[in-house]
Amino acid sequence: MPVMFLLLFWCVLPQAHADESMMAAPVDREDRMVEVNETSTDAQRNAKSGLGETGNADAVRPDSQIPRKRMVRRVFIRRRFYTTPSIGISSIQYKETGVSNYSAIALTGKISTRYPIRARWDVGGSMYFTLMPLTQNPSTNSARFLGVNGRIGYAPPGIKRPWRLSLLTGFYYTRMFVSNNAFGFKDMVGPQLFPVLHRSFKNGDSGMIYGKYSPVTNNLSVLSLSNRELATGITYAYLMKNKRALAISLDIALLAIDIDRVKTATSSITLGVGINL
Repeated sequence: MPVMFLLLFWCVLPQAHADESMMAAPVDREDRMVEVNETSTDAQRNAKSGLGETGNADAVRPDSQIPRKRMVRRVFIRRRFYTTPSIGISSIQYKETGVSNYSAIALTGKISTRYPIRARWDVGGSMYFTLMPLTQNPSTNSARFLGVNGRIGYAPPGIKRPWRLSLLTGFYYTRMFVSNNAFGFKDMVGPQLFPVLHRSFKNGDSGMIYGKYSPVTNNLSVLSLSNRELATGITYAYLMKNKRALAISLDIALLAIDIDRVKTATSSITLGVGINL
């Protein structure tokens, strides 16, 4: 806990940082060979002094006739790795057939990453963990959740700035740690679909909304569509004077599993705040 708060405190300190935040339409870094035309140095010098290429004043020609040298120049476009640590308050509900319902208000830590690999392609991921329950009912049981997501996405053409639509897919892993083995659910893994709509504003702020669909799998086989996790969330990032962005987010997740007549349902609502590094 102290480490998480120290990290957030360090992030908001003013620092020399000339880049926009992850939420503010970042510019990638990429090496490109660009062919440009530049006026010959000798021709420019002679033209300014009133001399032609031969050094003879009578041979002066108009600027449009000055020979130009064809050059190939390497242009560097910045590409960077984006990281967003955050902390939030979560309201958690857990239901299972034959077991008393469980509810809790908990402190949740999360870290998200993103790395552009091309102009329209990027990879990313996130990890969250229930740091500690603040209240729980019944008090004799304690549950904590761990989630890991890995994704790769593509932004299709045709969406004009300041909007950007990204279609991502990947895998997820979810695990629940329970005291006294009070619940039957343990963990699950499977694929996911993750569309994201992003909007940038002239003042440097930005907004984002996403959706998530994750079918539950059993031995690499997808079960019925009713066995799934659905999630959505919205984030607004305020660009601060130190060029970092303060991100405020609201996330909602619903998990439903029905296997061998045992139904499990989990819901969570998380209000968080983070810093885009």
